[in-house]
Amino acid sequence: MEELKRKTVESITVRQLRGFSVIDHEKGGIPTLHPRKINVIVGCNGSFKTTFLEALTVALSIISPNVYNVRSTFTLASTLRMDTLWHYFLAKGGMDISLNEFRIMLL
Repeated sequence: MEELKRKTVESITVRQLRGFSVIDHEKGGIPTLHPRKINVIVGCNGSFKTTFLEALTVALSIISPNVYNVRSTFTLASTLRMDTLWHYFLAKGGMDISLNEFRIMLL
């Protein structure tokens, strides 16, 4: 059971995506998400929903590069637009996300 717990995302803090700072407009400051069993991401077109999922996929593959996570990461990535050009723009624009106690920065 402890092995499963280590693979669970308990908190996500997004500071920057593609060069844009992320701010919680209701509370002010940097938003932290605490995922549950079912999560819904909603927003208008162009509101970074897909970009958030792509950045989360990259962050997960960096902090836990075992075979199971890599396979599920690439399954998710295949449904998104994560090609070479996408990686270039993510790196160019930057990303700053924390998953649990790990901080991933591409600035």
